[in-house]
Amino acid sequence: MVRDVIGSIISNISRGLRRNLLVCGWFGLGRSFVLRRILKGVKGSSGIISVYVDCYRGVYLPSDLRNAFVRAVYSLKNVSDFSRVIECFASRDLNYALSVFDDFLDDYGFKIVLGFDEIEFLRRVCRYSEISSLRDIFRVLLGLRNVYVICSCLSTSFLESFLGDIVKLFNVVKLRFLSRFEALRFIRNVSSRFGVIFSEEEAFRIFELTQGNPRYIEFFVRDLISPPNRISAGNFSDLFRKSLVHGLLGFYVSSIHSRILELVGNINVCNRVVFEVARGIGSIKEVAERIGRFPQHVSLVIRKLKDLGVVREISGRLVLSDNVYAEWLRLYFSRSMNIL
Repeated sequence: MVRDVIGSIISNISRGLRRNLLVCGWFGLGRSFVLRRILKGVKGSSGIISVYVDCYRGVYLPSDLRNAFVRAVYSLKNVSDFSRVIECFASRDLNYALSVFDDFLDDYGFKIVLGFDEIEFLRRVCRYSEISSLRDIFRVLLGLRNVYVICSCLSTSFLESFLGDIVKLFNVVKLRFLSRFEALRFIRNVSSRFGVIFSEEEAFRIFELTQGNPRYIEFFVRDLISPPNRISAGNFSDLFRKSLVHGLLGFYVSSIHSRILELVGNINVCNRVVFEVARGIGSIKEVAERIGRFPQHVSLVIRKLKDLGVVREISGRLVLSDNVYAEWLRLYFSRSMNIL
């Protein structure tokens, strides 16, 4: 299914059909993979240049965002007269620079595909007066004739909090967890690369523990086949917890936690809120009492967590959407706070 979507998008862009795209889904479902495959697929098309922008690791300041567009200019082949465009991006008026950039692309018959990976982290640049509004920048960007924009994101609801109705200008592709059949096949493919074959019962247990998340499966399988671990169906749960505490899987989930904290803000409160919800504290009032904060304050954090898809309500009770993340929180905080 994902390969078909990627192929269709590459074909549309190569034929000049405009399709600004949001690739949405939870951590580990392959958002960055899809984005990179699309950029790689259109790169060979005549007159199309693709530029990848890692918003999480590479964009902290307004100058970093400007440099992403400058890289797009420098990537144009057989063009020497781009000094006027570079000078425009050096000015403070980014919207004007983008318009000049579009005319420049027209003159030389080029089109640019900009891939913003983890676009929600562009919020960092809003702290600076130099970038008055990302909403205005993307309104201009999406209106350019020769620029296609493809983004990966965690949640459209969270994007709307700072891009507003601009989100509606994108076509949205939502990635899903693997089905049982897809997960079992994926487990066989991953394990066979390391010369290990799991029985159907063992593979199904891996699927259950990881919820069919491809990245969780990959890291858990790699932790399972390391020499200290003895694989048997009876102790898979113990090995899973060990993987979350000491293994590659735990390291990966830790990076997810760091991203969530940054996106929500108010790190200390967010830390306690997600831990209390993971422990089964299911209402805002109860969480507020546990952490010693006003309910209104906790409610703001919960709202952001809901927009990100981290927390949801089931029968009026707050729960974490990802059971693996919830288990990591229980293990991590229980060890660090000596909670038994």
